[in-house]
Amino acid sequence: MKISRTENYNIQAPLTTSDFAGKNKNSKGEGAKKAGIAALSLVSTVLPILAIRKSQGKCLNKDVFQKLSTKDKGKELWKSFSIDYGFKEMMLVGLSSIMGGVTGGILFDKDVNPKEKTKEGIHKALALSIPTALVAAGVTLLEKAKIKNPIFKALPVIFGVGVGMPVANKISNSINKNVFKEKNYKERKIKADDYLMHSDDIVSTLVLLKVPFVNTLQLDKILGLIYAHEGYEAGSTKGER
Repeated sequence: MKISRTENYNIQAPLTTSDFAGKNKNSKGEGAKKAGIAALSLVSTVLPILAIRKSQGKCLNKDVFQKLSTKDKGKELWKSFSIDYGFKEMMLVGLSSIMGGVTGGILFDKDVNPKEKTKEGIHKALALSIPTALVAAGVTLLEKAKIKNPIFKALPVIFGVGVGMPVANKISNSINKNVFKEKNYKERKIKADDYLMHSDDIVSTLVLLKVPFVNTLQLDKILGLIYAHEGYEAGSTKGER
């Protein structure tokens, strides 16, 4: 005895050449957007670093550079990211990177409303400024009190990031809500992951504190790359929070 069985199949039409062409075109378009945003973020990071290097008397000697081998030229270019960071230098480089990223996002990513890029830029600018300002104030107090205990040196980091991030988040939500006046504005909720995303604050505090291993790990150079990445993140946001 045969038992008949009915099965349901989801039958889809085969992909055509035009389908593949459309996907490929979208992929290329997305790649061009990302490249444009990344380029503007990087340029907006490098230009203030070069200006600061010049003011600090660290300009690259062109005549000496041209005589170097390719390998040594690479080393010298890597060194060009090194500057003596203080609070003002961090603000100049970091905020310039964010502004460059947001500008790149507005220019190259036409599919996303420019105000979404602006809101993300405001959030990142405050997330950089407030924790770093609190750390800088803490470092200044430690220096005036002539406290050199490494345990006390960790306090500005804990206070700056632990208190600064929630404060920055609250202020940015308030600014964005009142400036853009959206009826269904969705406030950004701070999560544990946000502290990891803002590792630039941790690196910034270590540089400000002039911790001995900063030079060994070359964190002062890495800081510029982190700022460039933050600018890219601001420019490439799609508005999800």
